[in-house]
Amino acid sequence: MTTALQALPCEGTSRFHVAADHPCLAGHFPGRPVVPGVVIVDAVRACLDECWGDRMLLGLPQFKFLRPLLPDEPALIHWQARSAANDRLEVRVDVRVDEVVVARGTLVLGPAAA
Repeated sequence: MTTALQALPCEGTSRFHVAADHPCLAGHFPGRPVVPGVVIVDAVRACLDECWGDRMLLGLPQFKFLRPLLPDEPALIHWQARSAANDRLEVRVDVRVDEVVVARGTLVLGPAAA
């Protein structure tokens, strides 16, 4: 059997959008709502959970939001994972709308919590 760690480096994509009636948009910002950064990071984490649901998010050593993500905009998450020290995964992520980068960064996943 091949495990995810044995198959590294690897990459994948996933799509998501935040509906205009999502509760996170209330007050963020009235009249011109934008998707909060934490919701974008949560979507990225959910995407990675599909591959490594038993891994724990240890940190985001680098993550930048380069332009607002608007409600109902279809976004594409592209990730590339590689092994790092101490049984960790380093995952580089781009979030795009069409070909425009909305957010970019690195997440570090560690072993499952005991």
